[in-house]
Amino acid sequence: MTETLTEKQRVAMEALEGARRAGVPLSDYAKAKGLELRPVYDAIAALRRRGALPRTDRPRKRKSKFVAVRVTSSPVAVA
Repeated sequence: MTETLTEKQRVAMEALEGARRAGVPLSDYAKAKGLELRPVYDAIAALRRRGALPRTDRPRKRKSKFVAVRVTSSPVAVA
């Protein structure tokens, strides 16, 4: 990578590489190192969007197929 990284991006990259070397999830590695997860994930996502890191090979979760439904009462027939 020829670009310079911010401190947060450098820490995130080191955590990502360290987790891969250790064979543990990034969240576990970050917790063990005392890192806050959200900034690590945000920095990695930003690097992926810029193309500085390859996209993840896991498929993204699809949005649910939930459909909003409105329930109304039907008119009551009076006999």
